[in-house]
Amino acid sequence: MGFSKVKAVYLAPKCMFEINRAYKSDHENSQIIINKANLLFYSPSALGGDKELALKLYHKAMIILEKSKDTDQNWNYLNLLTTIAIGLDKTDKAHEAKKMYEKILKIEPDFKWVRDDLYPNFLKRM
Repeated sequence: MGFSKVKAVYLAPKCMFEINRAYKSDHENSQIIINKANLLFYSPSALGGDKELALKLYHKAMIILEKSKDTDQNWNYLNLLTTIAIGLDKTDKAHEAKKMYEKILKIEPDFKWVRDDLYPNFLKRM
């Protein structure tokens, strides 16, 4: 959809329908929750996008993964934490974003994208 705006017109509603259907069938599956959160975070508000609700869902997925102890050497978990940090930054929650970046680097100090790009650029903007 990002490459063709014409395709977005007919693919977006189908995508929204399928993600919402999956979420209704299993609202405790972290990957489904992340997909629903992505839909909410990146959709325009006129089409149902809601960044605040998306952040709540991202946090819900994080809690599910942490409770299941499915975090060790889990790239999806680190990606989720990074998505949360970026989302917090984009919604003017700098203090929370900083804590999330620090959490990521505590878990994985060699995560180059966060260590060398995202976090230093975030600190410059603060």
